[in-house]
Amino acid sequence: MKELRLQQCRLDEHYNIIECLGRGSYSEIFLAKDLLAENNSLHQFVVIKALNMQLQGDIDSELEKTLIDNFQNEAVALDRVRHPNVINRLGHGTAIDLNNTLFHYLVLEYLPGGDIFKLCRKQAIPLKHTLFFLEQVCAGLSYAHERGVIHRDIKPQNLLLTHDKRTVKIADFGVAKIGAFEGSITRVGTNIYAAPEHNPQMYTGQLSSVETHTKLKLTPSADIYSLAKTVYVMLTGESPRRFEGFSVTDLPEPFTKQIWAKEIVRVLQKATQTKQSERYQTVLDFWNDISNAVSTANLTNVNQKEETQSLSHDKTTFEKEIKELAQTAPDKPKFDSTRNLQNKQLPVAQTQRPRIVVQFNEQPNQHQPPAIQHERNARQIINSMPDVIEVRKEVKPAQPPSVLASALKRFLVGLCLFITFTSMLLATHYFLRGRPIWSQQQTEQPSDDLIGKEATTTTDVNLRPEPNTNKPAVGLAEKYSTIKIMAVSNDWCQVQVLKHGRTKRDPSSSDQGWILKRYIDFD
Repeated sequence: MKELRLQQCRLDEHYNIIECLGRGSYSEIFLAKDLLAENNSLHQFVVIKALNMQLQGDIDSELEKTLIDNFQNEAVALDRVRHPNVINRLGHGTAIDLNNTLFHYLVLEYLPGGDIFKLCRKQAIPLKHTLFFLEQVCAGLSYAHERGVIHRDIKPQNLLLTHDKRTVKIADFGVAKIGAFEGSITRVGTNIYAAPEHNPQMYTGQLSSVETHTKLKLTPSADIYSLAKTVYVMLTGESPRRFEGFSVTDLPEPFTKQIWAKEIVRVLQKATQTKQSERYQTVLDFWNDISNAVSTANLTNVNQKEETQSLSHDKTTFEKEIKELAQTAPDKPKFDSTRNLQNKQLPVAQTQRPRIVVQFNEQPNQHQPPAIQHERNARQIINSMPDVIEVRKEVKPAQPPSVLASALKRFLVGLCLFITFTSMLLATHYFLRGRPIWSQQQTEQPSDDLIGKEATTTTDVNLRPEPNTNKPAVGLAEKYSTIKIMAVSNDWCQVQVLKHGRTKRDPSSSDQGWILKRYIDFD
């Protein structure tokens, strides 16, 4: 695995890379500070999404072309759907990292509020809050469909929140379909959220014989299907795995007694029908039906004590924001293959030449937003402190030392020399006698008590075949993965992944390997 070397680097002369937020199969996500942005501005901190075609090793030219086309397709989709509830693309470029690895990148707005999946991971989102978020997602998704873009990977992990957790935005248009929807439907998305037509195995199973032998067309109903499964997660806090490939027919036991359960299930069941023709055909129809379901259940007075804003938007302000976003669209990207870039004859235009990143010497903690700073542990804070702290004092005229002060100074110096000399003699004495200087009780306690314990990973961390970061990764333990400690070696733990924090991108990767203790939460 050849990861990009970008930490503590400046990209495009004004993006200071702070840290890596995560990695996928062929992309890496970095948090950066834009030095050209004003302090406290909305885009002072940005996300750099880098396409690293060497992340899984050497690839052939055909796969490289496919990856570049998909990456450029994501930029085009984002530019078509510039909306207050869709993540905003701010720029793009091509650069070379400190290891001389060429990569393409997109600059996206930073949304520090996390994602919807993280919000409902520990407990379900109340109905009124779910509707508040859902209306925003429906607004962004409906606008995308109007602009000829189908997302194809709607899920809670791709719905990101702003810092105040009041605005939700759709992200990750990496597999979006633009323009014509005719032609074969490829397998995309995440299985437990994806519509059946995106899974070839469903063609011979649940799809009807008519639809099996008929050339299916991609329709917005595929996104509506995934959105309904997402609503199920938001309302229940549980994965829709038991309905994978099937329509939602009920809610878990604690929620079946809710006054709104029956009507909500009716809407979700229709939205997740196996046949495309039996689902909602527009996002607006889906939203109107789920809104009416709430009204039908007489929920007008439910959750009145919750302090939430009105679900309605100011349409005039909303339309103004959409126009402003359309006017501030960045230049369209045109990414080229590695071979073509290397074969370009000099001189070439500056815009065509990959930029080389440079290191900067400032401490990373000086650039981190508050949402990142509070997650650092004590060791990171201590390590980031300067070695010498300069204390400014008022300069006073020099005064001659008194005789008593001089005598005291000589006494202290002599005492320090005596203690040092005595310690050296004592150390030599124990060394010659073959005895340890410190008692057994003062040595570090063994870590055998960790073996067999279950813990949680604090971030995405690679699984190594040996306790050595130079060894290639054999798997990935995603953030919040449940692991079991199998063995301990110094600062390393051999772990078995019991439950992944999110769906594995590579099903064939190993679930067992070595990771550093600092990435493990034992509480």
